[in-house]
Amino acid sequence: MFGESSKQLKKRGRPNHFPTDNQKTNKRITDQKARLENREIVVKLTEAAPIVKQLLEAFSSINEGNLLQTVTYIRVSHDAL
Repeated sequence: MFGESSKQLKKRGRPNHFPTDNQKTNKRITDQKARLENREIVVKLTEAAPIVKQLLEAFSSINEGNLLQTVTYIRVSHDAL
């Protein structure tokens, strides 16, 4: 330790700030997977949006008959998918 230069002391224990090619590739793959997962979530939310809208409209109405009719319609429509 006493024989080391100050430059060597500064380097000790510090991580390399420049990622290696393998780390860049791994990050790229991780980013691609995250984008795919996000895309799948958006597609599912887009598909669910009309059903959610119908439910909100039905729940906001006080008429119990409309609510039951809408829920039954959604259930039948969803089962058909």
